[in-house]
Amino acid sequence: MSDDEKNVVSVEFTQPPPMTRYDWQSVADELRQKPNEWARVFKDGPVSAVNSLRQGVAALPPEEFKFRTSNNDKTARPRTCDLWIMYTPRKKGKK
Repeated sequence: MSDDEKNVVSVEFTQPPPMTRYDWQSVADELRQKPNEWARVFKDGPVSAVNSLRQGVAALPPEEFKFRTSNNDKTARPRTCDLWIMYTPRKKGKK
């Protein structure tokens, strides 16, 4: 082993931080009450939640909802941002 390599010499047993679970169905239901209006869903939330939404969440299909972020903090760990979502109803006959 070289001088600049280190072995892990201790382990700390502790509980991880609590998981945040988003009720995306409730968010979708509320957004449907005000179509074509932007709503800030969270401030300083995890970018990973936004990535999940963009990959597809059943309650918020990208065909019906638009997603935007602001105040992206790339230096925070984990990375954070503000999340905005708008419900854009499909026109009848369009998919």
